[in-house]
Amino acid sequence: MGRGCPKVVEALPKFAEELRALLAASEKPDLADQVEDLELLSRCGCGDSFCATFNTSRGECRRTLDLDSSEGMVIVDLDAADRILSVEVLYREDVERALSAALGGRR
Repeated sequence: MGRGCPKVVEALPKFAEELRALLAASEKPDLADQVEDLELLSRCGCGDSFCATFNTSRGECRRTLDLDSSEGMVIVDLDAADRILSVEVLYREDVERALSAALGGRR
């Protein structure tokens, strides 16, 4: 991608590891291979305090994959080629704090 955006594995290392494991255990385990290259393009602009959703690519969402997270909610939005476009993360203060630090608090 190479746009100078921080990589998810560098900015959110603990969550990236969790995301990789959740994807590997999902109905689409091959998606786990994408985690290493995901970039933090931007975050959701909703402003809700419980939302730590972030965008990793541009495109049209064609399907979602609800992951079996033991904490909060984690849903991956995919395009027609099963490329991860965004990761919806709800009710996860740990991810919110790390995301705010990585993106300088920008929404």
